[in-house]
Amino acid sequence: MKCTVSFLPVLISLVSTEHTTLPHYTFYKSFPSALEECAEYYEVPTSSVDRIVQESYPSEPEVKQLIRCALINVRCWNDTTGVQEQVMNSFFNPTPEDSEYLVRTRECMQRSEELSGGNSDVQTRAYDAFICYYRQYGTLNETDQYLPFTEEELYSLILSVLSIAHVSQEALAQFSDGNVLNNEEFPAVLYIHYVRVGFYQDGLVPEHLYVQFGNPELLTPRTEQCVSAAVNSLPCEADDQEQLYSIFRKCLVDLTSTLELVQKASRQLLGLGSSSGSSGSSTNAPCTSTCPPTINQAPYYNTIPR
Repeated sequence: MKCTVSFLPVLISLVSTEHTTLPHYTFYKSFPSALEECAEYYEVPTSSVDRIVQESYPSEPEVKQLIRCALINVRCWNDTTGVQEQVMNSFFNPTPEDSEYLVRTRECMQRSEELSGGNSDVQTRAYDAFICYYRQYGTLNETDQYLPFTEEELYSLILSVLSIAHVSQEALAQFSDGNVLNNEEFPAVLYIHYVRVGFYQDGLVPEHLYVQFGNPELLTPRTEQCVSAAVNSLPCEADDQEQLYSIFRKCLVDLTSTLELVQKASRQLLGLGSSSGSSGSSTNAPCTSTCPPTINQAPYYNTIPR
């Protein structure tokens, strides 16, 4: 049983009994795979995709179409809100000595917005947001990355978890009134949901929570210390569900929209509709606005081939 907590750069791993590695309802995808899938949708031959990559994604109509599709495919882009920064970041690797990558990228996007006035078409906006990252943030990460759920998907998953957990009508009524955290049936709902969507995999995975909810506080030393203290406050015989509930109650309540989603889903199951102020936070909240990048900002990464 668990008595200690070990910390990794992007994974808080609770020492645990072994569990079979199962996919549950988690999804991972690489940018090259997303691009290849989009090429198939638009019937773009593999030779053309190879050329596009070799030429560092030139500014062409076909390339812009593919890039926008690929970014939507990996949940990095929304035509209304623009780039989803916490998701996009995971697909690029800055060098260790580069401390200005995020500042440069945001400045690139800001200058682009000022130059265009926000009048570019969605394909150009998505393409130019990608190019800002490609030239200013870091090298393209070609490995599979955890993909966030849309707000609608996360809500639907909460509905199914309430059913899987066989939550009583009494508990649903309490949940619908906003009395979620202290209800004795909530820990099971929380555990099933967090395991199912990949927030808890033999331990809390704060990187996945960050990609989903976009709250940078999830990755801070303060949260790491809070998680450690929450686990260490429990007896060694505490199981995974007890440990996750302790972590959530003490460290995560205000950093995610989990309680709001449970309340909203419970109200629907009881036929009460949505309550005011409890629709839940957007799971892909925008972090920056995006428009075409200024052409006179020198590339830091992936310089244009000559």
